[in-house]
Amino acid sequence: MVLPPGSQRSTTYRSGGALFAVEVLLGELTLATALPAFVTSAVAAFVARLVIPDEVLYHVPAMHLSPSLLVWAVVVGPLLGLAGVGFVRATNRLQAIAPTGWKLLVVLPVVFALVGLVAIPFPEVMGNGRALGLAAMNADLDGPTLLGMAPLLALLVLGLLKTVTTAATIGAGAVGGTLTPSIAVGSALGGFLGAAWMLLWPTDGGSLAAFAFVGAAAFLATTMRAPFTALVLVVEFTQEGTDILIPSLLAVSGAVAVGYVLARRRSAQMA
Repeated sequence: MVLPPGSQRSTTYRSGGALFAVEVLLGELTLATALPAFVTSAVAAFVARLVIPDEVLYHVPAMHLSPSLLVWAVVVGPLLGLAGVGFVRATNRLQAIAPTGWKLLVVLPVVFALVGLVAIPFPEVMGNGRALGLAAMNADLDGPTLLGMAPLLALLVLGLLKTVTTAATIGAGAVGGTLTPSIAVGSALGGFLGAAWMLLWPTDGGSLAAFAFVGAAAFLATTMRAPFTALVLVVEFTQEGTDILIPSLLAVSGAVAVGYVLARRRSAQMA
């Protein structure tokens, strides 16, 4: 019963589906688990490609490695891990107390209406998060303002609003995952932290794409508890990132390490 969900992911996420099946659903990497997962995911991806165009989901500018980005990734990885753990705990708690029955018919429309009001001045918070991910990965410190604000401030505001609207929607009883919202929030936070870092240690050009990419990978790795799947998915979505794999791996490692330590500490307190 584990392989079909992994194969289903592969119809949308191609190679990421195979890693999802092994790393998340099965929780172990052995020949006996990896071989069936990879084969079924490969077949699913091949069949899907026959009818679904193989398009890039996130069009982003080219990203390049720099000493500034490398040091930044080491510093912010744990911070993104803390943010990811907080996001997961908040959504889990709200989901546990989500209304049911007739209350759902009252709360859900009200929350949707409030999200709609927020989306009037901030349309990037709508949908699964792709709009915000694109905005963050294409933001530039030297470019035009974003929503009438400086990119640094705009990304912080959008990241916080997306976190609140996603958590509120889940808490209102809506059914949905947090994969693409995690990419959106992570890219916004990464872009914000990268913009602040560039004020201290500038890089060539003002593009925040690399910072947003690393932020998305680290945040998603924490919320999914699947570092390999997260990194491959972000690379696959953007068709970029191979030039900045080292800072991506450093940030993902720091974020996942923080998540692991906090999970162990939480388990010890509950024992």
